[in-house]
Amino acid sequence: MNFLQDVLGLIITGVVIFVVLIAALIGYIMFKRSYKTAKSNEALIITGKSLGSDENVFTDETNGRRLKVVRGGGVFIKPLVQVAEPVDLTTSQLMVQTPEVYTSQGVPVVADAVAMVRIGSSLHQIANFAEQFLGKNKSDRDQEIVEVLEGHLRSALSSLTVEEIYQSRERFNEQLQEVAEKDLSKMGFEITSFALKDIRDENGYLEALGRPRIAEAKKNADIAESNAERETRIHQAQMDKEAEESEYKHKTEIAEARKNNEIRESSFKQENEKARAQADQAYALEKSINDRQLKEQEMDVRAVELSKQSELEEIEIERKEKQYEGEVKKKADAERYASQQQADADKYRTIADAEAQAETERKRGEAEAQIIRDKGQAEAAAKEQMAEAMSKYGEAAVLEMMINMMPDFAKAVSEPMNNIDSVKVIDTGSGQGVSNLAGSVTNNMAVMQDTLKETTGIDMKALLENFAGGEGAQMLAQAADTNGKTEEESAASTEQESSTEEEAPPAEETDETEAVEEDKEQ
Repeated sequence: MNFLQDVLGLIITGVVIFVVLIAALIGYIMFKRSYKTAKSNEALIITGKSLGSDENVFTDETNGRRLKVVRGGGVFIKPLVQVAEPVDLTTSQLMVQTPEVYTSQGVPVVADAVAMVRIGSSLHQIANFAEQFLGKNKSDRDQEIVEVLEGHLRSALSSLTVEEIYQSRERFNEQLQEVAEKDLSKMGFEITSFALKDIRDENGYLEALGRPRIAEAKKNADIAESNAERETRIHQAQMDKEAEESEYKHKTEIAEARKNNEIRESSFKQENEKARAQADQAYALEKSINDRQLKEQEMDVRAVELSKQSELEEIEIERKEKQYEGEVKKKADAERYASQQQADADKYRTIADAEAQAETERKRGEAEAQIIRDKGQAEAAAKEQMAEAMSKYGEAAVLEMMINMMPDFAKAVSEPMNNIDSVKVIDTGSGQGVSNLAGSVTNNMAVMQDTLKETTGIDMKALLENFAGGEGAQMLAQAADTNGKTEEESAASTEQESSTEEEAPPAEETDETEAVEEDKEQ
């Protein structure tokens, strides 16, 4: 039930809106049809009933005809009882041309004229236009106006002579406009301008009419030209004479003026030189006085400047002294602090370096001593074994060893001679130069045997001579014991030096510490 009521309400609302829209549309259409507007160049001619009685309503007393004119505005038109027609008020240009028209002298001429015509501005003229031309097209209307104007033009031409028309064209235009305007006003028009544009004939009358005047004009022109030339020559001669006299007079006046001017210039020059000399003397005197005063003022200013400069220099010296003292103090404090820090750092670095070096030297000494000790023990053991071998095998083993060593021994003895590039043997006459050179090698080997005996205790010669006895083995054992003792003593001395070097750094550390403390006290 409620749904049906809602639907019914919507339908009624839609119908009402539709009716309102239709009514509004009809009202708008009626308004557009009822309200008419006229442009600025138009007028509305309203006919019908209920036109009112204002000033824009025209009433013809003779027949009771009434109409209303609205120009440049709008008005409501009552439908079915009133009709509004727009009328164009702009001016129209019309060309009027007549066929041959005989003048009062019987001379046939053809004339062209231009007329500017528009609908009249008064209510009476607009009413006449509405009565006669409302509803006609513009071309028919213009044709009727041209025919009326053509008739008036032909009438005016036939009443005048050619000379009157040709000579008094402006007056002819005025008379023609006055005559034509009366008839056009009755038609509802007014003439703003009506002028004769051209007049001509096919018989040469106008040309013949102008020929005597042209000849007369030429004659008068020649006479006038001749008279003008004569008067010009006379006037030119007179002007030349006057110009020459004026020139002579002018030159004389110029010479006189130049002479007077030179005299005045000479006088002025003398006066100027005299005045200049006096002025120079006065200027020199004044300049010397001014220079002296200026110099005195400059000296005073210089003295003041020197005094001020001395004061400023003293102030600047005091400032720089204070600044220097402050900078020196700051620098000394900074250097003392830096020295203290550097001394502490050097102290700690020296102590650390000394401890590290001592530890390194101690370990190196121990290692070297151990190496020497191990080497001595190995050599002693080797020699003991060799001695046992020699004691066991006798001189045969020693002899075999010595024989194996002989090539190396000979090579070592002769090796220095390999570095000799060339040898020159000088014989003194005994014939033994070459044998002496060879004997030097054997002598060297003999010397080396003696040296070997002194250093090692081994007598190679005795070994070779007494290889059967046990003396060689005993000598080799003694040499081994001697070398073993020597190597042990050397190792002991090396170990003692290492311990001595380890004890040295503390003394250096003490000296370095004392140096750092002295720097701090300073």
